[in-house]
Amino acid sequence: RAPRARRRGAPRVDDRGYRDGTARRDSGGDPVRKGLQYLLQALDDLTGIELWIVGARVDVPIPGVPIRNFGMVPFQQMPELIRQAHVICIPSLEDGIALAIQEGLASGLPAIGTPDVAEVFENNVSGFRVPFKDPLAIREAIVRLRDNVDLRIQMSVAARLLAQRQTWGGFKRDFASIITLAYLGVGPNKTISNG
Repeated sequence: RAPRARRRGAPRVDDRGYRDGTARRDSGGDPVRKGLQYLLQALDDLTGIELWIVGARVDVPIPGVPIRNFGMVPFQQMPELIRQAHVICIPSLEDGIALAIQEGLASGLPAIGTPDVAEVFENNVSGFRVPFKDPLAIREAIVRLRDNVDLRIQMSVAARLLAQRQTWGGFKRDFASIITLAYLGVGPNKTISNG
């Protein structure tokens, strides 16, 4: 392959698109789209919590809540970072596939998320589904997991088991079924008929 041309002063990017040859994980993305403002409101004056933010930097103080900003983290460091957490919370306003939630589940973290990201976990089993733009619901879910260690452990085990069942083979089968049903014209309000 021919080397890529680059502008003077631009960061070096290798063939996989990673700067300086190191893959980094941004679990934050756009903090507004990820609903971070609602999480910050939910944590206001909440004790016994430390908020870790990966990707986006947040310099807004929350009374009584220490915040650790990790910024961009190399992929190879993410598993260790995730394993140190107790819960993953992404109250996203819109999300395609919430990779960060899936990484959290695979590490045994109970998840808290809005309907878009909560499609990948079982509500009240491996996490809590919360409504969009609802800091009170987020707070209630966090408090339940903070105050009930047995529940957190139970959801942690369920999260890990769920992640083990979610394979690429299963994803391909589900996707193929959806495409087949769409081709046949079967949807939420339609059924297959023989005539």
